[in-house]
Amino acid sequence: MRHAFSRSLYEHRRHIGNDSTLPVFVLGMPRSGTTLIEQILAGHSQIHGAGELGVIPGTIARLERWERHTGSGHHYPDCVDDLSADVVAGITASLLKELRETVPENASEVRHVVDKLPHNFENIGLIKLLFPNARIISVRRDPRDIAISNYFTDYAAKHGGMGFAYDLQWIGEQLADHNLLMHHWNQLFPGEILEVRYEDVVSDPEREARRMLAYLGVQWEPQVLDTSELDRPVKTASVWQVRQPIYQTARERWRRYADFLAPLTAGTNAKIVHEPVEMVSLPVPGMQTEGIVYYRQGKLDEAEMLFRRLLHHLPEHATAHFMVGLIYVRKGHLADGIGHMEKGLQACPWNANWRRDLAQAYELAGQPEKAQALRSRHVSTDDRVMSVIDVDQDDAVSLDFSIRTSATRPF
Repeated sequence: MRHAFSRSLYEHRRHIGNDSTLPVFVLGMPRSGTTLIEQILAGHSQIHGAGELGVIPGTIARLERWERHTGSGHHYPDCVDDLSADVVAGITASLLKELRETVPENASEVRHVVDKLPHNFENIGLIKLLFPNARIISVRRDPRDIAISNYFTDYAAKHGGMGFAYDLQWIGEQLADHNLLMHHWNQLFPGEILEVRYEDVVSDPEREARRMLAYLGVQWEPQVLDTSELDRPVKTASVWQVRQPIYQTARERWRRYADFLAPLTAGTNAKIVHEPVEMVSLPVPGMQTEGIVYYRQGKLDEAEMLFRRLLHHLPEHATAHFMVGLIYVRKGHLADGIGHMEKGLQACPWNANWRRDLAQAYELAGQPEKAQALRSRHVSTDDRVMSVIDVDQDDAVSLDFSIRTSATRPF
């Protein structure tokens, strides 16, 4: 994450994000107090608390699916350097629509929607790339109290994303990772992330509430302190606490269990060993989508140049290989074109369009047996699943981001 979301990424991708200030992200370690912070903010007439949303993890999943479908060999977070302004515009429009849909119809004055998914602390780099003006509140708490609270909570997810919470040493390692990432984000975005301490909130709720509202740019409203009176659903492990007035009994709870915290200390203080990171950085974003546009416009030379550049940086990029192959076939270089098309289809066997186009290329090259064999080839269940997931009814790939590609019919 720290390697992919570096200072150079933002320097070379200036002004591609959405200027909206609608999104507010409250994040931090689970059990750090994120729910309490959201409840305070949601008490304001211009702020809607949407709970723990999956909009950012969902975006990441779609990016992963896109890269898998195109056979780029890129994964998240490596692939973020290929997000062009047009692609980001599609992503952010979709995200803003999802956020607005969480707002009740009678809440016409809402200026901010709060997503309080704690683990978005991992995703601050993507959030700031998409929404440079998004407000981010990082909730901190005594790590020993965070550890105890997590350890005593049964998330029913021992083999899921909260699996670390079932072992004190793992919790310590997660705390260390969280600190390392937050240090990185604060270096990248100095002064842009508001840090709020849970202990300060319960000691002086009004002072901290005023500070948070000022950060969001809304006026003070005293009812934000009446968190126990807020009539809205809470679907987190904090559901009982938020129905109570703000209380201080959870402070320094760890002291009762101090004799048992050696594994936590070991995990927190363990040396973090960094494995070498090999990540290809693309010089400009959008070479694939721009190359598709050129191809559809009949500008074969321009398209070929972009796809060849893409292959220079990502030699195994399946879509680039297939598109170079299509261009070569169109130019009459059948043998070379078929070679590239075969390489692309080998990496993405689920792509029915590519299979059809390669079969036609075989026929043009006087190889009807290969064409017939390809058309009758058995497609595995996994390949069919990929096709259903990633290909829409007009034979174009769609990410729900208004991205469409590889729907080319060259013949």
